[in-house]
Amino acid sequence: MNRSKNSLFIALFLLLALNSCKVLREAGLGKKEKLDTPAAILSSLERQQLRPEWFAARARISYADEDMSVTGSATIRMKTDSLLWVSVKKLGFEVARTLITKDSVFIIDRINNEYGAFDLAYLQESYNLPASFPIVQSLILGNPYFLNPESVILVEKKPNLQLRDRQSDRWIDYYLDPKVLRLLRMDYAETFGDQSLVASFEEYEFLGNKKEFAFFRNFNLNSSTTGATEMSIKFSQIELDEPQSIPFSVPRRYSRMGE
Repeated sequence: MNRSKNSLFIALFLLLALNSCKVLREAGLGKKEKLDTPAAILSSLERQQLRPEWFAARARISYADEDMSVTGSATIRMKTDSLLWVSVKKLGFEVARTLITKDSVFIIDRINNEYGAFDLAYLQESYNLPASFPIVQSLILGNPYFLNPESVILVEKKPNLQLRDRQSDRWIDYYLDPKVLRLLRMDYAETFGDQSLVASFEEYEFLGNKKEFAFFRNFNLNSSTTGATEMSIKFSQIELDEPQSIPFSVPRRYSRMGE
């Protein structure tokens, strides 16, 4: 995969796997509830999980790496526990389409007349980032996903709450607004590697179901393999529980990536 395709794949991956890691507020967070332990915080977050049958959104995306800088729009559609579909457009023309199922990732690159088909393990092997459909779904819906809830610790970091999910080879820090359990930032890093990701979440607004949603997100990825990559996403429309069409077919003239 050459540099331009690599950059496109990273942008799509960040969009699909990390674009909506927010924390909801309201029901379940009582005035008298003491959030002074990881178990108490995780319990409160679990009670606030969002699980619509369908999720759909539109977004404006800005992407930049060491070789290029582009902006475009995206349409995102997801059926819970089943599939995730994304169409990316530039100047009104579709440039890429992606479909993620429980175990696979499919990409149509309309600029180069190519397509790709990978299993989710490919994402983890290529970018050393956690990749599974439950993780993707949880982050899209805004339900925080912890690699191992039993390993989560509470770090004293005023004025914010800080949770740390630490594994032998990686860790993730979640910085929360202590008053409403709103996610402000997420830091990911390898314990013995050089790859890291910093994600920030802003412009929260209530959806129709009285749940909060971060309409603006910014991601910064750094590694020796990909260099420095930055992407921001600005949402404009959110739909819940409205069935969506999922069109996805590869034109016959397209060749497979890498051939």
